[in-house]
Amino acid sequence: MTTELEATLIRKGWDEEDIAGALQGLKRGEALKSKWAKRFDKVIYWGGLLFTIVISMVVGVAIVPFLLIMEGTWLFAFISLLGVSFGGMLGYLLNSIEKIQQERAIYASLFVPFLALMNIYIITRLSNLLAISMGQPPHNPFLISAMYVWMFCLPYFGHKLFTRTLTKQAIPA
Repeated sequence: MTTELEATLIRKGWDEEDIAGALQGLKRGEALKSKWAKRFDKVIYWGGLLFTIVISMVVGVAIVPFLLIMEGTWLFAFISLLGVSFGGMLGYLLNSIEKIQQERAIYASLFVPFLALMNIYIITRLSNLLAISMGQPPHNPFLISAMYVWMFCLPYFGHKLFTRTLTKQAIPA
């Protein structure tokens, strides 16, 4: 199985011997990491994950006025733009974390979208209560939260698909 790094080095024209030496050096460096460096990796991971969760909550609260004044196509366009924007930020964070700790990024890539789904669903339900009290029609919380999470996940999975395609193209036939 060719890793992303190996594929990049193959695309750059590295010899197999040089690639093997570089990968061996990286493994040796990882094994020689100090306790402090390993702990710092965990702090970066958990700090980034906490930051993403807090931003997701803030976004949920910030969309309430837009849920009250927008409807139809404009609302879905706004939710899509918001989802792609924050999904891109999350995707960048997860791709960076994967370079440090592969197995933990998998948990984050499942947990954060689920949390975003629940957050947007709850916020939409609560804004519907406010909308009804103001005499406005409510929105479908399932549809809005599904659209947000779909667009939220799109940049991350798009990057994974693009990277996988590049990796396959780098393998010499």
